[in-house]
Amino acid sequence: MNDPQQPDEGSEPRRGKPGGAGRTLLWLALAAGVAGTIAVSSSNLGAAAEIPFGLVTLGCAAALIVHHYRYRR
Repeated sequence: MNDPQQPDEGSEPRRGKPGGAGRTLLWLALAAGVAGTIAVSSSNLGAAAEIPFGLVTLGCAAALIVHHYRYRR
């Protein structure tokens, strides 16, 4: 019978640094994407100019969520 206190054989802890430069760059890119979206939206340049900033913001948010669940304790 499996002991609930013992981890499964296939679930080894992740190696590597949970924080680091990659996460910092993701946060900076997220902030830049949000700021770019706000700036373009305020200047009435149209939706075509907002889309790249929105995609950057969405991608960074998704990557930060994946990173959080991968390295949570």
